[in-house]
Amino acid sequence: SEALPEECLKAGESWRCMLLSSAVPYVKTPSFFLQSTVDSWQLRSLEPSSLEALQDQLRPALLRSLNAGRGRGHGGAVDHCVHHCEAWGEITWGSISNRDAFEGWYRKRLQQWHSSGFNASVFDTAGEHWPLLHLGRAGPSQCYPGQE
Repeated sequence: SEALPEECLKAGESWRCMLLSSAVPYVKTPSFFLQSTVDSWQLRSLEPSSLEALQDQLRPALLRSLNAGRGRGHGGAVDHCVHHCEAWGEITWGSISNRDAFEGWYRKRLQQWHSSGFNASVFDTAGEHWPLLHLGRAGPSQCYPGQE
């Protein structure tokens, strides 16, 4: 597919290129990722202990991938809520909303892009704390109002 990173596909990652943890190392354009550790579209019906085990398995790979992408100017926010595109505006990082986190990241990238003479490969992420993370695990009632 044209939507997937070509280098990821060439590396033989195949369907894994649809997963953020596999695709990020191949994404060259600075990107801000809003992602739940476990996307509800990846699930059918899991018992709470199975969900915790799945989070424990997926989270480290996702975090390694996002941390490796910091030098390319990537940023992001990884929450521990089980959802797919719902309530992004209701999930917060202390007093910081997802919107605020993205805006801060975007303004920093734009400033660096202008000051580097529009050289898109020069990004200093020192002092930035990406990705933002929710620590621990959350049950449905701990994420946002109305989550089932």
